Amino acid sequence: MDTNDLISSHQCAELLGVSLSYLYKLTSSRKIPYYRPNGKKIYFLRPEIIQWITRNRIEVSND
Repeated sequence: MDTNDLISSHQCAELLGVSLSYLYKLTSSRKIPYYRPNGKKIYFLRPEIIQWITRNRIEVSND
């Protein structure tokens, strides 16, 4: 893990295109991977978030 891969909640919300309140809802329901090293501020790993975004790929129809 590279420390350049660590992103803040603001950066994560921007990456996902969601509000901070929705991002916090995802963390409180444990639906998105995150880290809380000192019990207060939360961090995310960019590669894990990209993997989380792409986890449910929809196949393309050949109609």
